[in-house]
Amino acid sequence: STGYVLACGAIPAADPEDFTLVGNQSSIDLSWTKGHSSYRTIIRRLEGTVPPNTIDQGILISNTDTSSYSDTTAEAGKNYCYSIWSVNASTGAVSNGYLSQCGTLYRVSLPTNFTASNPTASSINLSWVKGTVGDKVVIRRSAGTAPQSLSEGVEIYRNSANSYIDNNSLNFNTSYCYSIWGYDSIKDQYSESFATACNTTTDPSSLTLLNAIDGMKGTGNGDKTATTGFAEI
Repeated sequence: STGYVLACGAIPAADPEDFTLVGNQSSIDLSWTKGHSSYRTIIRRLEGTVPPNTIDQGILISNTDTSSYSDTTAEAGKNYCYSIWSVNASTGAVSNGYLSQCGTLYRVSLPTNFTASNPTASSINLSWVKGTVGDKVVIRRSAGTAPQSLSEGVEIYRNSANSYIDNNSLNFNTSYCYSIWGYDSIKDQYSESFATACNTTTDPSSLTLLNAIDGMKGTGNGDKTATTGFAEI
């Protein structure tokens, strides 16, 4: 007699497509195109540089019916790899293929060596070393105490250089404090922390006439007066 064995099984789900990863400051954001609008997507993660290559490797971080996911459990300074599979929600069949991406949380660098120096009666020199991540810095100023957030004080600088002379409406013999953040103008993201520096503008009454004049040179403050031991200018 002639016999045969009939084997039945679910047709594999269509593979996902267009898998992307974007590292932000507080999450790693994943997006993809589902193999079919009704499918679910399994996401598994491994720490390091090698992604999961089977559906039982790594940790399961989501089994979602959407086409995006934000991993808020990722830790700063660590690299993560993700793999995704399609799942037919009706049959439970998993796609034969999968897609992978690796990345880290995105951290805008904090500028270093921030100083406020060489004060005159109407200006203070600021300098810093810009970090490697982020194309600009943002500096805010207040009298007496340094701004503690991006909503405190007044913004005096938002650009890409490594120095700036603040001569914008400073009063003499006054303590000014500055806070600096790194900034990525493309992602519109700031460094999580900031650095501070303070200095005090000079008192013109303690200067000689020539020093007082020199201290105001090039500042545009010709309408201001300074009392010296010789005259009022």
